[in-house]
Amino acid sequence: MQQIISLKLLGFSLGEIKKIIENPTFNPAEVIKFQLESVKEHILLQEQLYNRLEGLYELLITQQEVNTEKFIELIEVIKNMNTEKYFTQEQLEKMKILTGRYSPEEK
Repeated sequence: MQQIISLKLLGFSLGEIKKIIENPTFNPAEVIKFQLESVKEHILLQEQLYNRLEGLYELLITQQEVNTEKFIELIEVIKNMNTEKYFTQEQLEKMKILTGRYSPEEK
């Protein structure tokens, strides 16, 4: 039950969890590794957002002029955060292999 809950929290559907649990070559360390990579990427995006916001804040509280370029940079970071998938394409491909979700044509 703990394994099912853990995999569900990692974003797997119940069907995928069934395949994972039934797969004798399933390696939980690989799933955790992919999760770590994903979290690291998310942290990097959060740091970029923080730095952009902090820069704008400093300009605003010192009543300096904030040019349009600064807001565009901020919008770009926010846009990247919203459009990034939780897992990278490479991670999704590796997950497909781990869970056996590839069809014979895709292998």
